[in-house]
Amino acid sequence: MDTMTLAATLKEIKDKAPLRLGPDFLAAAERSVEELREFGIVERISKVGEIAPDFQALNFQGDSINLTDLLNQGPVIISFYRGGWWPYCCAEQVALQKNLRMIRKKGATLLSITPQVASRIEANLKRYNLTFEILHDSGNRIARDFGVAFEMPEYLRVFYRDKG
Repeated sequence: MDTMTLAATLKEIKDKAPLRLGPDFLAAAERSVEELREFGIVERISKVGEIAPDFQALNFQGDSINLTDLLNQGPVIISFYRGGWWPYCCAEQVALQKNLRMIRKKGATLLSITPQVASRIEANLKRYNLTFEILHDSGNRIARDFGVAFEMPEYLRVFYRDKG
């Protein structure tokens, strides 16, 4: 059984990144993170305890999920992730799964939200044995409402295109 913490997993991913991605990609990624800080994204993100923007989205099976309906049942934990292609996102989803029993024991519902299409969501659910709800955020509409969406700079898009 893997007992590595999320922090340790993320550190391991970061330590291996130079070999996997190369120094040019890492420099571009660090530049984009700094630009996001300068843009003030941290201040724009919805904070814990704020009233969440209501939304309705589809899971991979096409079922409609409404935040207000879930909140009527108790607290809701929302995680946003880019997609199953990004190792940091996958590590977070696995960590959430490891803590799902405790989350549910506290009476909360866990939702993960991604712009990925249904077939990719389903593949991630199966690959990582995820049993919580993952919703498709068409056009990053929900992410924008929560202040976590951002435009990836063109200089960074080039690296992602080259990687496929």
